[in-house]
Amino acid sequence: MRKLLLASVCLFLAACGTQKITLSSLDGSKQIPLTVEVVKTEKDRNKGLQNRTKLEDGHGMLFVFDKPQMVSMWMKNTEIPLDMIFFDINGDMASAEDNVQPCPVSSTENCPQYKSREQTTAVLEVPAGWRVKNGVGVGWKLIK
Repeated sequence: MRKLLLASVCLFLAACGTQKITLSSLDGSKQIPLTVEVVKTEKDRNKGLQNRTKLEDGHGMLFVFDKPQMVSMWMKNTEIPLDMIFFDINGDMASAEDNVQPCPVSSTENCPQYKSREQTTAVLEVPAGWRVKNGVGVGWKLIK
C-alpha cells in the first residue's frame, strides 16, 4: 500500500513546474489549496528559492525526492523567511521548521542546516508564519 501511495504521489508530481496541491487536516475537515513550484532535479533543488524577494501567501515551493530519505535544507542566498514542512512516504506531515531566517550571502558557508526527523519524500516551503496561521500540524496530509 505504501509503495502504491508513493508511486501515485510521485506520478502526480512527476512534471516539474507550477501545480495546485492541497493540504488536508487529519480528519479531512479542513483543506488548504496551494499553488506550488514543483522541483525534482538536484540542480533545481539546489537553487530552490534563492535570490527571490517575495513569496505570495497561498504559494510555495515543493521539493520532491524519488525515494524516502533523510533531507537537509538550508537558506543559502534565500532572501525571505520561510516555513519548511517535511512529508513522509505516506504524504503525512512529519515535522516542520518555522520562521527560518535567510542566510546572508556573505556567510553562506555557515548557513544552518534544517533536517528532517524521519525519512522524507517531499518538503514544502511557504512564507514564514503560514503554517501556524493556517493551523497545519503533524498528521496533515499532502494530497492532489
